[in-house]
Amino acid sequence: MSAQNTEPGHEDIEAAFNRHSKIVPEVKRAYQEAIDQVFADLSAEDLAPFAAIHSEHGDTYLATDELVGSMRNKMTAILSQLNQHFFDSNDVERKLVELEMLKEKFAPYEGHNWNVNRLSPEDYTRPVRMRLLDSSIRVMERELAAQDKAIEVAVAISKSNRELLQSLQNERVKTNAAMEKQINQYTELDPTLLQLEQSINDSFLPPGFDPL
Repeated sequence: MSAQNTEPGHEDIEAAFNRHSKIVPEVKRAYQEAIDQVFADLSAEDLAPFAAIHSEHGDTYLATDELVGSMRNKMTAILSQLNQHFFDSNDVERKLVELEMLKEKFAPYEGHNWNVNRLSPEDYTRPVRMRLLDSSIRVMERELAAQDKAIEVAVAISKSNRELLQSLQNERVKTNAAMEKQINQYTELDPTLLQLEQSINDSFLPPGFDPL
């Protein structure tokens, strides 16, 4: 059997997870059976030290079969609770399923000779080279992201500067147009102003005055 080169899709992974989920009740049942056997051989003789302690304090302690059975059940229940807490707090159920999925995935490699002393230098260093290549790719991705950000900022600044230059150009055109209009008005008024100036000057001269 040869290893699959294609990575499984999301649906394949979900199907595999559901398929291997049956391992969870099997493992929990095996644990519970083992827990049930921990105190199975508990007897009145095992409780003798407790009877001695009670006797020292003047208490009555009866190591009857009923008391032994009650003690066995309580201790088994406590151990079962601890086991369930271990499963819950460490997400053991999910990890059991994932372990079965990994065992299935790498089953094609079972029995292969993984003696590193027989590997070629290229095969021996491949994991290191792949990690270095992966690190280099991540560095390049970060550099490209930084460059993209810098380009985005530069484009925004360039656009703002173009808008400012265009605004200045528009103001310049408006100012030139206003100046030309004003100059034209002055040009049109120039003969009128000369006549008005001559009229004012003549008003200060005596009648019939001839400078020649």
